[in-house]
Amino acid sequence: MKNQIIFCLSLIIFLSSCKQNRYYSIDDFEDLTKSHKTIAVLPFEVVTIGEDDPSITPEMVEKINATESKAFQVSFHNQLLRSTKKGKNQLRINLQHYSTTISKLEKNNISIVDSWNESSEKMAEILGVDAVVKGRVQKEKYFSDLLSAGIEIGNDIINLLGSRNRVPFVSNRNKNIKSDYSIVDSEKGTVLWSINYTCQADWRQQSDQIVDNINRRSTKHFPYRVD
Repeated sequence: MKNQIIFCLSLIIFLSSCKQNRYYSIDDFEDLTKSHKTIAVLPFEVVTIGEDDPSITPEMVEKINATESKAFQVSFHNQLLRSTKKGKNQLRINLQHYSTTISKLEKNNISIVDSWNESSEKMAEILGVDAVVKGRVQKEKYFSDLLSAGIEIGNDIINLLGSRNRVPFVSNRNKNIKSDYSIVDSEKGTVLWSINYTCQADWRQQSDQIVDNINRRSTKHFPYRVD
């Protein structure tokens, strides 16, 4: 019980440090999307700014980016479903499972990282959906414990990040993370909805907690809800 209280307090502190920079929804969203049946969450574009570590090879960077991208995609998918619990805020459309999305991309020889540069219309056509959810995350360091998100990245990379990318307990442990979310339709690539946040994340937390906390706030404002 004590741990639950501490976690809830930590979550409140985290959420209060988030700033919503922008919110947009196209006029007549409900009318324009009334024929939509299924949407898909694409792998997130993940950008890490700051000085490069020469010990991390380009191959490692690509693997890290793909792993973090999938972690954000899976988290957003799950957080969106959790936001509909107890019969409230139900989605009026189907949400394609992230494993189906990844599988269809692979069958079309599109890697997770390559998918960031493909058009929304092409992605929607390949996935067979009416719209896609695109996400972009900009942060100041790599996650050092991606295994906590349940996604294998390789112990060699984990050990490298853990030793060289660790945040001290006291100084500069909070890092800004900017996240952008948008829904783009399959026909003209029109942005139907978007939201943007800047949050301070405590890097002493496990990576899956940080990712979930970032995504949880945006799903509360996600459209396609039953009236």
